[in-house]
Amino acid sequence: MAQFFDNQKNTLERRWFEIKEKIFISPMDRVLDMGCAEGWISVDCAQHAEVTHGFDLDRQKIAKAKKFEDPHPLRRYRELAFSVHDIRTYNFPKTHKNQYDIILCLGVLHKLTEEEQKRILVKIFNEPARLICLRAQDKQFRIMHMVTRLAPIRAFSVLRYRSRYAGQGDYYICHRVKFPI
Repeated sequence: MAQFFDNQKNTLERRWFEIKEKIFISPMDRVLDMGCAEGWISVDCAQHAEVTHGFDLDRQKIAKAKKFEDPHPLRRYRELAFSVHDIRTYNFPKTHKNQYDIILCLGVLHKLTEEEQKRILVKIFNEPARLICLRAQDKQFRIMHMVTRLAPIRAFSVLRYRSRYAGQGDYYICHRVKFPI
């Protein structure tokens, strides 16, 4: 059983590093990891960003992730926090100071209904983030269609690419072309 989880984590690590090669996290960025699970992608982002927040619906996974929050002299991140939230009811911060520069939503959308997916994607694309990274499972054509329709309207360019690993689906890295005034 332990080997199964190790293999699953290795697959997740490979997918994350595949995405990470295509994005840049600056030392001044604020990162939101929606559906962060045990938080290891958030921890990796926190090595580079000023602020990193992760949330997940699973309390047990967040309890594991919270172990990374404790300050330790060998850790290089500034602010890292985890919380329990449901992606369907999450409200983005309203103040400019608390808005996110990068929003990650990896491996979450395929678990939702089509109506929930649409509502969440609209909320995400309405945020003033400079970069949004999404993942759609294989055969999730409705997600692909929604992203390719919403992104240009919200002034994002979309880079869609297929994972190098079989059965891992498509990734969408959406860069803001023009910032809202």
